[in-house]
Amino acid sequence: MVISTYLLSQFVNLEGYDIDKITKVLNDIGIEVEKVWKLQVSKRVVVGKVVSKSPHPNADKLSVCQVDIGSQTLQIVCGAKNVAQNQFVALALEGAKLPPKEDAKDEKRAFFEIKQSVLRGVTSYGMICSSSEIGCAKTNDGIMVLDSSVGELELGRELSDYPFFNQYFLEVSLTPNRGDCLCVLGIARELAGVFDTYISLPRERESAVALGVGRVLNIIAKCNIDSLLLYKVAKIEKVYPSIIEEIILSYNGLLSKSILENHKNFTIFMTGVLLDIYALPSNSVLPATLKVQKDEKGFECVYDKEDNKLCVIGVKTSFKGSDFSSDFSLIEEGAKTQNTDSSASKSAKSKQANAEVATNSEAVNGDSSDFAPQKKYELESFVGRDDDEQDSEQDAQDFEDKEEDTSLLVVIQASFLSPHIIAQSLFAHKIAQDKATTYRSIRGANPQLFVGMNFFCEILHSRSDCLLYSGYQELEMQEAKDRIVITASFEAISQAVGKSVSKEQIAQILKQLDFRIEANGEADIFRIIPPAYRHDIHSQQDITEEFLRVYGIANIPLVPYLGIQPHTHTPTLKSYLNKRDLATRALASGFYECIHFLFQQKSTLQEWGYDTLESSLELSNPITTELDTLRSSLVPALFETIKRNQNLGYKNARLFEIGAVYDAKREQKEHFALAVSGLERGESYPYPKGKKWDFYSFCEVLSSIIGEFRLSKPSTPPSQAHPYICAEVFVPSQKSIVLESIVLESSQEAQESQAQDNQAKDLEQSSQSLWHKVGIVAKLNPTLQAKLEIDESFFAEIYEIPSLAVSKALPTSRLHANERDITVLIDKDIPFIDIQNAILQAGIENLFKAYPLDIYEKDGFALTIRLVFVPQHSSLSEEELSSRIQAVLALLESTFGAKLKV
Repeated sequence: MVISTYLLSQFVNLEGYDIDKITKVLNDIGIEVEKVWKLQVSKRVVVGKVVSKSPHPNADKLSVCQVDIGSQTLQIVCGAKNVAQNQFVALALEGAKLPPKEDAKDEKRAFFEIKQSVLRGVTSYGMICSSSEIGCAKTNDGIMVLDSSVGELELGRELSDYPFFNQYFLEVSLTPNRGDCLCVLGIARELAGVFDTYISLPRERESAVALGVGRVLNIIAKCNIDSLLLYKVAKIEKVYPSIIEEIILSYNGLLSKSILENHKNFTIFMTGVLLDIYALPSNSVLPATLKVQKDEKGFECVYDKEDNKLCVIGVKTSFKGSDFSSDFSLIEEGAKTQNTDSSASKSAKSKQANAEVATNSEAVNGDSSDFAPQKKYELESFVGRDDDEQDSEQDAQDFEDKEEDTSLLVVIQASFLSPHIIAQSLFAHKIAQDKATTYRSIRGANPQLFVGMNFFCEILHSRSDCLLYSGYQELEMQEAKDRIVITASFEAISQAVGKSVSKEQIAQILKQLDFRIEANGEADIFRIIPPAYRHDIHSQQDITEEFLRVYGIANIPLVPYLGIQPHTHTPTLKSYLNKRDLATRALASGFYECIHFLFQQKSTLQEWGYDTLESSLELSNPITTELDTLRSSLVPALFETIKRNQNLGYKNARLFEIGAVYDAKREQKEHFALAVSGLERGESYPYPKGKKWDFYSFCEVLSSIIGEFRLSKPSTPPSQAHPYICAEVFVPSQKSIVLESIVLESSQEAQESQAQDNQAKDLEQSSQSLWHKVGIVAKLNPTLQAKLEIDESFFAEIYEIPSLAVSKALPTSRLHANERDITVLIDKDIPFIDIQNAILQAGIENLFKAYPLDIYEKDGFALTIRLVFVPQHSSLSEEELSSRIQAVLALLESTFGAKLKV
């Protein structure tokens, strides 16, 4: 979007603010200025008038013009097709330096100088310039025709003396939520809010003609609508172009070939109010009728009396097939080359016919709801406002007489519809649309319809010969309750911006941005009503952002960030990390991770001896017959994978999987399973035939993965395991790590003796903790092995995945450990884990560990047990060790009937 300081000054006073200040403010408040350049036409480019035009004697496409510059008349050779007699033009004299045509915005490129030249035998003393040749945007393929929109044209006056040709242009970028700034008025409002100044809006101009708009136009609402509509009628004899409009619209890609369309587009660009223009044919029966209703897709549309669609409000205009027309060629013919003298005289006639009535500016300076009283209309009823209901019969007769001339009666429509309604409708129904219109409407057009209408009437007054009919027709069915009211807190706004700001300062800035505040005395809570054109304000956070934009982020003091990292290790995260740690250990031991389906064949699980789902909980619609139930174990799938690998030539396999299984009640659990088959080590020195897996080597690998564990003979071996080579896996209920002891100073020993005794008790209790069952380790049942046709295999399945995290760290004793071995005669059928638990749970002082050392089966079954004693404060004497060993022997004899072997 390209704007200029000249356009901004039409709404806000920028005197005293240089371009650097304006640019900085716009960037600070969120309107990004991408580029700034200055338009300053060369001093040797002056206003000239084409006195005569004649064909070039030696060239068909050239003309010889006599151009009057006040002090003299110069001969200029011109090749433009649109040059004509009596035109006011921009004439570059000898010595004028013009910017390059390739990029008129780039001031760093080399300028070229105008010199006297001879073209096909005719001398030319200058050049009639196009808009692009003096540094402006291209408006046509010919020369630039000046008009009174730039100011009073004086022959010989340098073009740079006119404000429009000596200003700054700014190219700005907007975020999608700032639809209110898609017009010059919107950006001017932002600047006015920051500079704390007023916005100047066009005043209402009423015609002196007594005939009111109600005599020529009726508006009928066929249903309840959400749109706001405003209508004006004008009788136009001739419309004239504006070079300022053409340049600005060309910069923004909005330039049209129709003069009236350019006036309309310029009004939309300046005010943000959406306009539509309908031309009434000369044979129309008056008053004409427009109907507003919803079409079959729910869009709010305007129809003529024959139900021909004229426009979809906020979406599309110019539908064919209606008596109303968008063809304005009758009043535009010849206007492109019309000389300024003629247009000025015709404009003078229009001014004499129209009386300027300056109404109270408060009617247009406030909120859109202040423009006119809110009304509620009955369906199928006439809607509008006519300022002159007592027109005489003579006035009507005068109007009928004027209908016979070449003038054109046009209906001007200003409309607004909530961007949310338009966006939702367009999302639901893909219909033809005007991209330029919907680009504005879905981002939020300006609902201040009188501002746009008054601005357009001012353009008609100055750039056309027209009569404006008295009054307006307006349609508004919105209720006051539909307006957004936000409850906010001064304290909350201060906390959000990070600085204590007074209530008065917050209120002042918000009022500068046209927010209406309703506060109750000294209360911190207040109600705020955003302007009607701010469709993006819905919450207190939006209010805070608006305040901060104007207050300035630079005014917020820098505060060091105080970051306190919360404990983020939730039970779910800990479980996940623990499982991946197990996987990492398994991978380090040479295993490959597998991922199988959660589904398994029910007959396979039954054959392996695993439980299956209850019949009422079975899958009602399985994927295939081979995957007709939820798996209750990971082991069958692992061995099926081993079989497939061996069929492909990979005889030695190490696989593991961590995944979900389901019990008979369909409750989910996490299991960890490993399986090996083939050789532990391949055929290589020193194992030329390889080394086969055995139960102890597999348990050793399992220990490197899950940590310390103990084995116990199962009461009933599972059917998938070898009946004689299987064991249940037990791990300690608590785990601890022993760190190096901290040597205390001698002066502290007495004070910390009690604390050290407590640590010693914790150490003994942790070493004597209970062990619980977590899984099974076994060799595969030979029957299943033969059916799968695989080599000898071992597997382990852990039902409760043990935690590898350290739960508690305890110090060690500073004294050396004492080891003593005892050999007892005992029943060989007693599991050692029962013996070990009995010893460690007996509470024998200083006993830290007990483990089997050897067995002898000659003359009975003899078991050698090593006892490890760890003293805490002083070394144990032989008498103390003997008493503790005797306590162990007494325990074994009373519990298991064991006797000391001598």
